[in-house]
Amino acid sequence: MRVVAIAAVADNGVIGTGDDMLWHLREDFQRFKRVTMGHAYIEGRRTFDQLGVLPGRRIIVVTRDAAWRAAGVAAAPSVDAALALARSSGETICYIGGGAQIYAASLGRCTELDLTLVHLRPEGAARFPELDPRRWRMVHREPPPSGDERFEFSRWFPITQVGGLRLAPPSTDSSVRDPSVACPGLGHAGFADPRLSDSRLSDSRLSDEGALDPQDLQSFIGSWLRDGLGPWVIRDGEGVPLGAGGVRRCRPEAGPGHLGDPGHDNGEDRDASGGCWQLDLPAGLGETERQQVAQVAVAAATMIGDASALTLDPADETSPDVARRAGFEARQATDGGRRYWRRAAPDDAA
Repeated sequence: MRVVAIAAVADNGVIGTGDDMLWHLREDFQRFKRVTMGHAYIEGRRTFDQLGVLPGRRIIVVTRDAAWRAAGVAAAPSVDAALALARSSGETICYIGGGAQIYAASLGRCTELDLTLVHLRPEGAARFPELDPRRWRMVHREPPPSGDERFEFSRWFPITQVGGLRLAPPSTDSSVRDPSVACPGLGHAGFADPRLSDSRLSDSRLSDEGALDPQDLQSFIGSWLRDGLGPWVIRDGEGVPLGAGGVRRCRPEAGPGHLGDPGHDNGEDRDASGGCWQLDLPAGLGETERQQVAQVAVAAATMIGDASALTLDPADETSPDVARRAGFEARQATDGGRRYWRRAAPDDAA
């Protein structure tokens, strides 16, 4: 299940006064309604009291009051309990809607962030958590359709560390590479820290345009925006790119082994269908590194989606062992020459 924190954040990190909204941006509200409609939505008790029941969403309110009840919503004692409730109901996407304490408690569990960057610096006690650029990367941002310069929409995804490698979602926008320029508010402490902004370990300031073919780069970004997961740009500890690798969804209607071009997505269509993922590893990795990246990729696909099937490069001698350990069994070869693996069902294992 994808876990998406959605918020409107000012340049100084403020999201509210604690009692009321600080701005009313019609396009932001319309987009918020579109992207959250039909999905689970977790919020705190105070936020629920401000907004009331949001129609068309499965509302889960986090409250310590075990006796609290409200018509049309579920209650949970913690963020973890609320997420477990959403997963048990078969939700594919769960949004986190605040307030500040709920965002702070859920940030480490989020698979992505959907943030409206509001270019104001209001006073307010409620703030969005600081984002460490070694942990999060802005992959995409765009202005509203009207061109209103007061705010922008942005999508962020986590950077993964494994061994001595950094696996980062790709990005092209030069301002996205430097979060202190792209969104000074979310760096109200973290991004302003010279120990972070000058660090070689911060992929946020590194360009991917020279590391990948431009067409691949755009396609990989599209995978992240549509499916919540895609190939990483893999770099060593010095920031040197070693290639792209990881998983991306197979195109279900074309059958296993075929990939569609997901294109870019502005957040309105995030329900990926099909549980087949294609796994690819760059040639520049050592055997141990290949195993590490494959394990992380398969685990990420399993966490994000159903991951019922994998397709592997027949020349890849590492991934089959990783697939077996993750519960997949080899099946037929695809018409593209790749090997098709299906997750073993309980009856198959019996």
